[in-house]
Amino acid sequence: MRRNILLYLAAFLISTGAAFAQTGKMQGKITDAATGEEIPFATVIVKMKGAQKGGGAADFSGIYIISPLTPGSYDVEVSSVGYNTKLITGVTVMVDETRFLNVALETQATVTGTVDVVAYKEPIIAPGRGSVTTFTKENIQKMSTRETTSIAQLSAAVFAADDRAAVNIKGARSAGTTYYLNGVKMFGTPNLPVSSIEQMSVLTGGTPAQYGDAVGGIINITTQGPSSEFFGGIALETSAPFDKYDNNLAEFSISGPILTRKADSTAANIGDRSTSLLGFFLSGNYSNSQDLSPSAAEVWYLNPEKEAQLGSDPFFVDENGQVQLHSESITKNDLTLEKNGRRRNVRDNSYLLNGSLDLQLNRNSTFTLGGTFERRARNAYSLNNSLINPQGNQHVTNTNYNAYVRFTQRFAGNEEDSSGIVLKNAYFQIQADYSKQLQEVGDKDLKDDFFKYGRIGTFGFEGRNYQGSQVDSVTIINGNDTTFLPTIYA
Repeated sequence: MRRNILLYLAAFLISTGAAFAQTGKMQGKITDAATGEEIPFATVIVKMKGAQKGGGAADFSGIYIISPLTPGSYDVEVSSVGYNTKLITGVTVMVDETRFLNVALETQATVTGTVDVVAYKEPIIAPGRGSVTTFTKENIQKMSTRETTSIAQLSAAVFAADDRAAVNIKGARSAGTTYYLNGVKMFGTPNLPVSSIEQMSVLTGGTPAQYGDAVGGIINITTQGPSSEFFGGIALETSAPFDKYDNNLAEFSISGPILTRKADSTAANIGDRSTSLLGFFLSGNYSNSQDLSPSAAEVWYLNPEKEAQLGSDPFFVDENGQVQLHSESITKNDLTLEKNGRRRNVRDNSYLLNGSLDLQLNRNSTFTLGGTFERRARNAYSLNNSLINPQGNQHVTNTNYNAYVRFTQRFAGNEEDSSGIVLKNAYFQIQADYSKQLQEVGDKDLKDDFFKYGRIGTFGFEGRNYQGSQVDSVTIINGNDTTFLPTIYA
């Protein structure tokens, strides 16, 4: 009875962990390279950038299962007594999928400490990948784009009108596309630095029930995690010398250990020789542009002199005492043609920070803390304002941030409880996250001073006597009439 309860509990924890953490797993068989026989109780250690992310032991039939694993590229070390240790590099684990990896070990010769290093080769046709397109870190770094929506467009049945535009999957509305970042559901489109993305998967069909209300598709993004060795990079881009749009971008990423366990050079397994207890990863970007989406056609706008006149003297009183607008008397001579299509007062600024901390409590326990902060401030383009009043474009500020904390406990195949019941390949995860989205729309200068919106100025009246001839309607005799003529001023 107690065994059944433990089995049900393990199954429940595995299902709930998969539903929220967006993880994958690795499975395979360890065999003798010469005879093909299974090697029981072989040790399997999984690392990412030198930091151990999982491990376990094969069963009596040589079969091993390691889960949960964050999507990304791993190095897998397999060892057993009497065999050379084998290290397979670049094994890709994808979200919600099982990576099958069978390993054949060579019999150990008289020389000890030999390690066979093999580079993993991705299968040309992977089973069960029909409706999922996955972009690895290596794929993304070779692309010419730096927008997550542009990367997603490379998948079949995915459309976006432009960079940073909303994504439509299989004709569904953009609201039907759901984004997940490190297992946390996001509001809007996360514009991450490409250097921080470990893997990006686009699910366009057969959406599992665990995702809920995604009627269009799923875009699942996993950022890089902490490393056991320091590394970093910086990227700077500008278009200022070549065009008038003034597109600028700065990105950085840095990762490394904060606390490490003293290395043991005599350990039999490579995975036991050094361990990162506490590591971090931090990335960010800043971008600004005078016009992110210039017009494909030529653009007309007012001459600076005429624009200054309209700003200082917007109206006048004609000879009939009627108020007239100077803007209604604009001629072609008052306009200038912008041939490069650059629009005015549509400046766009944004910055983003993404980071995580990993605390490896022991071989099978991991505590992760991470979050993202993004802020974008821009002047929204208005066709009505573009010719005469571009300075009246609305100022839009979007702020998105989220934070999550996750604890993962794995039970290796050789661990057992006090009653002697073996907990085979079980784990549980506890995760809590918080997300918030804010948007402010209004005038950049007036902000929350609502009573100044739509205000033109202060109006008053000045009077003067006006004398002129007028025909009397009764006597039909010309005479003089004195009239009070008002004058409007602002």
